[in-house]
Amino acid sequence: MKEFAALLSALPEYQQLLGRLQEGRTPVAVTGVSAAHKTHFIASLLQAQPERRALVLTPDEATSLRFAQDLRTLLRETVLSYPARDFVLLDVDGASREYEHQRLGVLSELSRGGCRVVTASVEAAAQLTLPPELLERRTLTLEAGQTCELEEVMQALVAMGYQRREQVEGSCQFACRGGILDVFAPNLPDPVRAEFWGDEIDTLSFFKVDTQRRSDPLDQLVLPPAREVLYDSPEHLAQILGEAAGKLRGKAGVRAKEHLENDIQRLEGGLLPVSIDQYLPLLYPKAGTLFDYFTAGEAGDMCFFCEPVSMKETLRTVLAQHQEDVKVLLEEGVLFSGCHTFYEDFTGLCAKSRDFATVLLDTFTRSLAEIPVRDLISVTASQLSAWSGEFAVLKEDLEDYRRAGYCCVIFAGTRRSAEALAHDLQQDGFSADLVEDVRERVAGKIFVLEGSLSAGMDYP
Repeated sequence: MKEFAALLSALPEYQQLLGRLQEGRTPVAVTGVSAAHKTHFIASLLQAQPERRALVLTPDEATSLRFAQDLRTLLRETVLSYPARDFVLLDVDGASREYEHQRLGVLSELSRGGCRVVTASVEAAAQLTLPPELLERRTLTLEAGQTCELEEVMQALVAMGYQRREQVEGSCQFACRGGILDVFAPNLPDPVRAEFWGDEIDTLSFFKVDTQRRSDPLDQLVLPPAREVLYDSPEHLAQILGEAAGKLRGKAGVRAKEHLENDIQRLEGGLLPVSIDQYLPLLYPKAGTLFDYFTAGEAGDMCFFCEPVSMKETLRTVLAQHQEDVKVLLEEGVLFSGCHTFYEDFTGLCAKSRDFATVLLDTFTRSLAEIPVRDLISVTASQLSAWSGEFAVLKEDLEDYRRAGYCCVIFAGTRRSAEALAHDLQQDGFSADLVEDVRERVAGKIFVLEGSLSAGMDYP
């Protein structure tokens, strides 16, 4: 959709914004842009600056997912959504790791250059995670023809947080039968089967979980960690916990020391701690965030704060609830001083954003003390409701736009729907064409495309 995105270049306000980014004059605030305009601006800026990546932050998860889908339509490339997760700070039976696995998949793709655009809620972006250098160090690469011992590969998978099963059924699991190793990486849609011939990997191929049948072969398999909180070995973790226990004082320290000693005994007995997430602050004195997986600097990657005041309020609410939970866990000795921080606050996120080419996108003009902007750009445009599917209503709207001299673009869903709509419009006397992209604005012309957006947009 390169040409469609480029249509925005006719808007003076867009050219002003692009100029500021290219000159390094950021942060810039852009007002008057609704959700549809935000994604169109972001897509256009990415098309104009193919060397840059983009981190798109939103107030909530639903908006992050919607923006990711719209950006996929506009860019026709991979756009990933980075979800928030629940920190498992207590022993909870059956706690789901689905969102953690999704996050690891996104971080792995970013570190390997597998995607250019990531959307995330402010909560997800604020959550601490493993730093990029640790992710890289704990990523295992297997290749067809490679010489390695199967037992050593399985030991590495266990250290990376993968769970051994009789048969692989879900993400971040592995299974071994004879010289066949099945493993499901969090960044892949299907598991992979590695067939060993002695100490050599003979073949690598995807297979389906339901049928267990092999499908496409591959030459290389990149396996990122399966947990965000990792440690070198049980002995090393026991040593870290012992050192922390030795520094505890007071009544709260007594309870925390008992809890730590219980986990040390579990490690010495060959068991995992009750909850590994609770030790994130101990294991990562300099923990990472999503920001650390992007390139900083004036000529580096772009960061978009969408509705930043709403983001601030949302994160304030999230942190207030989290701090209440942490307070209880501190009293119970599950957490302790120096091991109780799992989020960046909004001020910290804003400080990180200053290292990037940052743009604040807002529907209305609202001030934000945490990010002093260098320029304010006001856009005049309207958001349109998504088409309901009623043909008579669509024709009436198109007739009004045609009389006003507009060029109209309709995203009609599937290819079949787009073909049918273009045909029906032509039958009713409209100048409508089914196209792969929109290369120019033609007054009175209607272009019908495959794909969908969550809302429409109107530029004067």
